[in-house]
Amino acid sequence: MLPNCEVLTQVARGEQINNRSYFTRLRSLLTEPDDLFSYTKRSSAIYRGILNLFNYASQGLNDWNSTQKIDTSMRLEDHHIYPRAYIASKPELDIDQSAAEQLVDCVVNRTLIPKLLNIQIGKKAPGIYLAELQQSQNSKLAECLPSHLIPADMITNHDWNSCFGVFLGERAKVIFGLIERYTSEPASEMMNLLSAQGDGNEKLLANGKPKLKDLLAAGKVVVGDRVFTQKQPSQVAQIVDGETVEFNGKHIAINAWGQQVTGWSSINIYESVILERTGKPLKTLRGE
Repeated sequence: MLPNCEVLTQVARGEQINNRSYFTRLRSLLTEPDDLFSYTKRSSAIYRGILNLFNYASQGLNDWNSTQKIDTSMRLEDHHIYPRAYIASKPELDIDQSAAEQLVDCVVNRTLIPKLLNIQIGKKAPGIYLAELQQSQNSKLAECLPSHLIPADMITNHDWNSCFGVFLGERAKVIFGLIERYTSEPASEMMNLLSAQGDGNEKLLANGKPKLKDLLAAGKVVVGDRVFTQKQPSQVAQIVDGETVEFNGKHIAINAWGQQVTGWSSINIYESVILERTGKPLKTLRGE
């Protein structure tokens, strides 16, 4: 019997899975946000999976021409958010030109839009073509961009035109957060629930990364600790519990606070939120 059939048979019988290699194959090949920069080929399963993850997490990507959801009948293409021709024109950027040319094709700089629109955009800077599209085609474009993991203020804040490195870094963190949320964490939970205990499995089960509530229980973070994001260091919040911060006198979910102060529709708090007393992101505490 094939390994997958054996595993499914054990699950159907209410038994634990004793095939150690099965859980090893569930481990993500992506261990940090920077790993995403190496995926540039459309034929890559991970490249395609990431674009599909955008769609799944947002419950459907919005068409930039309207507020409707895109579908395959629109002849979609994976669009360069910072167009390749724009980067090739050597604009003033926050990273070296050689680095920009190496990164422009990576999946972090891509999203799905209709093919005709992709052709029309050409080599314009993102702030330019988005502003033109909002004026001529879709007055509600700002409402569509978050589903593509693009900050809505890219339409009005033309500083983004030169902040290619910042954009890639922040978007990689957001994407990596989705990967952890929808793949890594469920895989860890599945290991704990279904794996038979035995030699070698303990290491697999211990690989689940601690969450904020675990950091609080371990004393690595304490109630009242001040936190901020790299993008908005002046917008400081205080930890209330494993899910909540106090900001401007109100209690708010830490993810919602992060989204509010950064402008991103999703945020990986462990990558993006910095603990003030250490000056380091929360992710450093997860590895200690």
